[in-house]
Order: sequence, then structure tokens, then C-alpha cells
Amino acid sequence: MNSLEIRPVTPVIGAEVRGIDLARPLDEEAVAAIERALLEHYVLAFRDQSVPIERLIEFAHHFGKEMLG
Repeated sequence: MNSLEIRPVTPVIGAEVRGIDLARPLDEEAVAAIERALLEHYVLAFRDQSVPIERLIEFAHHFGKEMLG
């Protein structure tokens, strides 16, 4: 896993995720860390990412069909 870092944005909701490149495949450890952060912070921001749509769809598949709308 990359050097994944979760930084809360406010005390109530939201966090910024750093140290990960969403354009690359994620290992199970990274997916688990992102899922924990999502459950804890409800909203995650991944700044300065350039991700093709195919990778975004693959990313969403890690978190279930409800993420795909």
C-alpha cells in the first residue's frame, strides 16, 4: 500500500485522503483503509487525481453496487 493518510476536514464530517494514486490498481489493504475512512468520515476527498473513467468504475466496485447508482 502507498503511504495512505487520512486527514479530517472538520470534526463532524469529511476527510482528505492523501498518499494514494487512484489511477493505479488498489491493493486490499488500501481498499480496507479507504472503506474504514468512509464509514468514519462519510465524505472523502481525493485531491489532484487524474483518473480515467474505467478506473473510477473499478474503484466504485470495491465499495458495492450502491456506489454505482
